[in-house]
Amino acid sequence: MNTAIDLRGSKVTEISRQDATVTVLFQPACLHNSEGRPGIDFGTVWLQDLRLIFVETSITGNLPQFPSTLTSGESIVHGESHTNLFPISLRPAGRAKMILFFDSVKVEIAAQEVRLELFDEPLFLQLFHP
Repeated sequence: MNTAIDLRGSKVTEISRQDATVTVLFQPACLHNSEGRPGIDFGTVWLQDLRLIFVETSITGNLPQFPSTLTSGESIVHGESHTNLFPISLRPAGRAKMILFFDSVKVEIAAQEVRLELFDEPLFLQLFHP
């Protein structure tokens, strides 16, 4: 099963920085699960609170007022570009870049490594039909 955060509509409640680590807290994130390509092929949509931890990070842009719902985003993970999606897995991702758009506010995070922390159980939202 392949999973990705749908950056459109996911709610970010905090972006924090400590030294060279940036943490993005989603409460909740909208997750697309699919046997194929999440957010593109048939699958399911779930809501789940999670944290992305970006290690050895650079961050640019202004932070919005939190909580704030994402209007769109982009990512590059494992050298692949994704529009409005951030692929996730339970194993740490290598180099990654995530660009978040909160209306007119843009935040860009680039890291050498990304870790994922999931909270609670996911809540089923709907089937996804392309």
